[in-house]
Amino acid sequence: MSKSTSAELKKENLRDIAAERTKQDIIQVATEEIATHGLTGARVDEIAKRTSTSKAMIYYYFGSKNGLYLAVMDNIYANIRKAEESAHIAPDATASAMLRAYVENTFDYHAEYPLFARMISIENIHNASFLKQSIKIKDMNRPLLLTIKSILDRGIAEGTFRKDVKPLELHYVISALCIFRISNGQTFGAIFDVDLHSAPWRKRQRKLVVEAVLGVVAKRGD
Repeated sequence: MSKSTSAELKKENLRDIAAERTKQDIIQVATEEIATHGLTGARVDEIAKRTSTSKAMIYYYFGSKNGLYLAVMDNIYANIRKAEESAHIAPDATASAMLRAYVENTFDYHAEYPLFARMISIENIHNASFLKQSIKIKDMNRPLLLTIKSILDRGIAEGTFRKDVKPLELHYVISALCIFRISNGQTFGAIFDVDLHSAPWRKRQRKLVVEAVLGVVAKRGD
């Protein structure tokens, strides 16, 4: 390979890296804008301004405002799946310990990244019409159920978990318990005059969520 060809390839790689970095910046800012103002209220001009790009560049990368929104949805699901996979679960731990670590990790992610709950609420307003268009989201969620299944299977083999709980059912329970304090925190707090986001409440709810999930899978006495 000639020096000129090598230099050209290097420049091309650098351009690709810069383009990918710009796309990620746009997705990050778009997530914040859409989560704050909704899909209809979010403005592409404002996203361009905040990312020091242009409306034309955003459309070049994502095709349209809807295309950008779909890229945002793909990204937030990819992030939570990565967070779930990063849970520190010891391979030789008991099934109960593995499930506890998994639930705690999921709870913490929702607490530390509230934009996820807001985006899900917005997508539900749109009847999941955009999410249904994404092949990526469906594919990236399949390993999640396999992880939960492996934990359930271990618990059944140990004789500590009941046999009739399905992975999707348990995922539903975990998601519901972890996301409620984020998605409904303001209304719940206003009604009952509590701050669900305060450190004491967060610590207490984290403990209760884990106990509730473990209670769901616990083997019942004959």
